[in-house]
Amino acid sequence: MEGAKKVFPCIENPVRCYFSSERHDKRLSSSKDGRIISSDKRSVLEEFLILPQNIEDEGEGEGKQNNNLVMVQSVKHGLFLRSHGPGEDLVLGNVTGTISTTPSKEEATLWCLQKSSDSNGGLYLLSMDDNTNIGCDEQGNIYTSNTGIMGPSETWKIEFLTGELCFMMAYAVGKRLRCDVMGKLSMSDNCKGWEVWRFIEAGGGYVRISSWMHHTKYICSDPDGTVFTTTISSEHARNNWDKWKVLKNSKGHAGVVIQSAAHGRILCFGQKSIFTQEEEYDGVFGVWQLEAAHNQKYSLYSSSVDDSTYKAIGPFPYLTGNKRQTEEWRLDQVGDNLTFFSLAQEMYLGSSSNGGIHLSSEVTDSELWRMEESAKGGRFFHSVQYPRRLSWKDAGNKDGELCTVPIETECSQREMWRLQPCMPRAVSGKKIRTFAIGATTALATTIAMPFAVAGVIGLIGAEVGILADIVVVGLTSVEAAASIGIVGATAAIIFKESGDTLSMAADESTQEKSANDFAKRPFCAWRSW
Repeated sequence: MEGAKKVFPCIENPVRCYFSSERHDKRLSSSKDGRIISSDKRSVLEEFLILPQNIEDEGEGEGKQNNNLVMVQSVKHGLFLRSHGPGEDLVLGNVTGTISTTPSKEEATLWCLQKSSDSNGGLYLLSMDDNTNIGCDEQGNIYTSNTGIMGPSETWKIEFLTGELCFMMAYAVGKRLRCDVMGKLSMSDNCKGWEVWRFIEAGGGYVRISSWMHHTKYICSDPDGTVFTTTISSEHARNNWDKWKVLKNSKGHAGVVIQSAAHGRILCFGQKSIFTQEEEYDGVFGVWQLEAAHNQKYSLYSSSVDDSTYKAIGPFPYLTGNKRQTEEWRLDQVGDNLTFFSLAQEMYLGSSSNGGIHLSSEVTDSELWRMEESAKGGRFFHSVQYPRRLSWKDAGNKDGELCTVPIETECSQREMWRLQPCMPRAVSGKKIRTFAIGATTALATTIAMPFAVAGVIGLIGAEVGILADIVVVGLTSVEAAASIGIVGATAAIIFKESGDTLSMAADESTQEKSANDFAKRPFCAWRSW
């Protein structure tokens, strides 16, 4: 819809997933001593992170980046997958090597995730170290074989555990869907972590919807209309009772309709209860409004100090090392630029020609900013009206004071900034961890606490791509649909596809899927679908 306000989705990063053998229904699993084995379970031992690597491709000319390569890291132990090439003692037919782990990123193998040509949504895990791919035999042994051997035993499916985080607002009653500690669903007036839901790509445009606070709890429905939560390993999940499609409502009420993939029934709500109605139901009690879980709110902190030395804006115009004094800013997109709105002062951040910083109740050119990626990490924010960058200077006994510097001056760490999304809390400050965004936070989590979250900004001029600390969303619905059958739209956004790996040309079935209304992403941008 033209004129709809652009919003920034809240997408978990990095990708967390299971790798499941297509032939044997076994999953890669890790042990503390570094062994990689197979397992029929779905526990934290089987969870891995997919970490995209921006590697310069020497064969493509100077400065050309190859963004198709990833590292794979165990969530439980923090160890990286490493492949071992042929050995003299390996005489197991097509087997040419083994898989182990290493704590060192320098020793970790770079992997290429390549679409299988003869399976529905399968992938090969190709080692760039020794030109082999991972396989699983009938006994569950994990091995590597040369890339000339690519069959079902070497084909894997990715089961995603991360996705886009949203509140599910019930349009007619003004309440949000909630999941309590026992997995019980209800409607709530609150706007906290218990009301945040994770929309996870399940392939074919379908999604699974899990609680953010309880990632093992998935919304599920039976054929008779009962709605409850289940686990991904349950019989209900195997029957696809936990799969849904999200479509924009076309019946006049503003919002989306969430429809069961297995039964075709519509997810509905009352003042307190959750249920499904027949597919033909088009009433207001089946209309949901999905809003980004961070509510477009961020804290802005300097990249000139490491993550252990916190220095963020607040109270304006100063910087602080005290998290309690950190101010929250709402980011709004204005054309190709953005504004910073102080929630504490209820005014917009502006710049002046002499390097000063001010707050204004109105948005003029001096309150517009342009974001630029830094090669050293972090982001530059350029004033649109003046040729200056946002920075900070020493300020006596303060931690620093905001200012701008001319763009012709040599860039310093003080001009580099990071955006940290402000997520809702559900437990006390002593029990919850606040996550900074960056590569060092990939494993800064516990089983009881959701993963590090990346705010999503699509403002690198007209370009889109993957950033170190912010995942950029900019795929059109057609581009997203071209990858639906492989990894799903949200995951495709994160992976930034190119070449002949994840973004292989769409076949007829994939092109047909592009016409599906439920292939549109991100979910919180439903107003613009």
